[in-house]
Formats: sequence, C-alpha cells, structure tokens
Amino acid sequence: MARRGRQKRRTGEGECAGGIALEEWIWRGIRMLVPGEWELLLFSRNLADGSCTFADRHAYRMQVAWSAMDIEPDVAMTMDSYIQKLRHELEGAEVKRCDMKGWAGSFLQEKGRPPQCRFVRFFKDPALLIEVIFPSAKGETPPMKNILSKLVASADLSRWQAFGIALRTPEGLSLQSCDVKPAATRFEFISRDKRSTCKKASFGRLGMLKHWLLGSISDYLRLQLPRRAMVEEEGGIDFKGHSGAWVRGR
Repeated sequence: MARRGRQKRRTGEGECAGGIALEEWIWRGIRMLVPGEWELLLFSRNLADGSCTFADRHAYRMQVAWSAMDIEPDVAMTMDSYIQKLRHELEGAEVKRCDMKGWAGSFLQEKGRPPQCRFVRFFKDPALLIEVIFPSAKGETPPMKNILSKLVASADLSRWQAFGIALRTPEGLSLQSCDVKPAATRFEFISRDKRSTCKKASFGRLGMLKHWLLGSISDYLRLQLPRRAMVEEEGGIDFKGHSGAWVRGR
C-alpha cells in the first residue's frame, strides 16, 4: 500500500445533492465519484484484495475495499451477522441495519464518537465484493447516497483515472507502481506474460516545466528511451487543443 501527499487534480466532474461537485476516479476497474475536496491518501496495487482511502483536511472520509471472490457471497446474511457482532461487543451503542441504493449497510453510533456507516455489495461481472466505509458519516448523507449510487465495478482493468491522469493501458498490463509528488505523477504498468507484445508502459503528468525543461518535449522524450535504443521515428501531435510530440525507438 502506498501513501501520497496532497495534490490538486480535476479528473472529471458531476454534481451530487446539496450542490457538492464530484470528481471521477477509476482504480482497479472501480469507478467512483467523490467530492472534489477529498484526496486519495492511501491506495493498493493488489488486484485481488486491497483498498483506497480518501480524506479531506479534517478527517478520513471514505475507504473502498475490494476482494475477489470465487462464488457469490450472501451479502445480506453477512451484514446481519456483522450487526449482531457489534451489538454483542459494543453494549450501549446504537447499531442498526441501513441499506442504501442497492447496498447492504450498517449504522453505528458510539457515545462520544462520530457515526460510522458501512456498506457491502457484490458485483457479478468482475466477481468482486466491495465494501465502502464512511468513518465520519455525520452530515454526509446526501454525498453518501450519491457516491453509492454511482460506484460501479468493471472487469476492464485497462482504464485508470486518478491524480489528474485519465489513461487506458494496452491489454494484459497490471499496475506496478504509482509515484505521486507535487507537480509529478507517474504510473508504471508491466506484463508478466511472455507472449505479450507490450512489456511495459508508463504514464506521467509533469508540472512546473519552466523550472526544469531546458529543451523541447521531443528532447525530453528521447532521454526517456532505454540507453541503447535508437530513435526510429518522431513527430508532433495535437490533442484537444494541446500540442505535443511522440518518439518511437528500438
């Protein structure tokens, strides 16, 4: 699991109840719309069992955890068992069932602590059990409902959208690393399949160019090629009003 510092980003927008702007994130095939002031502080690369944690300047706001399943679990029974366990262990706390937008959920209110809501849902296509926890749910009901209604899981692991980057990888690649620094974000994807035509792909988002980019973008791209690689082709590209460059080496 990795940790990152604060970095502003705009990855896609919508709007939820109460006029709160939402931004789109896609991680491990899970598409989420979360309030724009939330930051992704912790994230996992493990496709089978992992989580992402969002926070704002005040507190942790949401954790999304996933587990790959061989068979479909009985989500309702699992939630009922969890609620009974809480009632047994936390005498005097308010514990109740709180289903919402197709999710089996629980509400927990302990004396002197903010309420906590926990939701579970199974997505059949990717065979993924997803758990969403709101550790400080006070006053968060409208965003919580909209987050749950928009959250979906897909078997398509090629699309990622996070930290100001929206990308699609070649088929068969998996996330090796994600390094997030101020004005510098980089994703590295690799393939462990010997038959794959694409062994590695990296995607980056760099800022503050006037402080470090001395030559052209093409000059920078040439320096990113492996040491013994020769430039075969290069050219310019325009995308949505932005000019860029590409370099192909061997």
